[in-house]
Amino acid sequence: MKADIRIRVAVILLPFVATAVALLSATQTAPARPTPTPRPRATPCEHLPPPVLNVTVGQGLAFVPNILYATEGQTVCWNWVSNGHSVTSGINCMANGWFCSPDNINCSQPILSNSGTQYCVTFNSAGFYYYFCAAHCTMGMTGVINVSLRPRPCP
Repeated sequence: MKADIRIRVAVILLPFVATAVALLSATQTAPARPTPTPRPRATPCEHLPPPVLNVTVGQGLAFVPNILYATEGQTVCWNWVSNGHSVTSGINCMANGWFCSPDNINCSQPILSNSGTQYCVTFNSAGFYYYFCAAHCTMGMTGVINVSLRPRPCP
């Protein structure tokens, strides 16, 4: 009786086993393909801004513009249109000695310049550069230059 049951189970399972064997032998494994390494993409190039940026000194009691965006290596020139002003680096009307008109000397004792004066500074490092007019700082004659990293030039 036990042998009879075994034969019946074998007859029932035989088609399933045969199908499984046929599927397994027909399926071939494809050779493994290497994972492609992504190529680095170049950062987009940017056209370089003009080498000199201009700020008007003394248009009212103001620097125009009083917020300027520059990149490393750019030169900012302040141009006086009225008398009795200075360009002195620092914040809260306190000179820090980084730059001052007319010649970067004695920044804590600024010299006031008159109409027609031009004073230029080249900014070689990224950062924020605050400045003020020593005579009119308390009246709000202040400015800032935001210098960013030099962009990659276009070919």
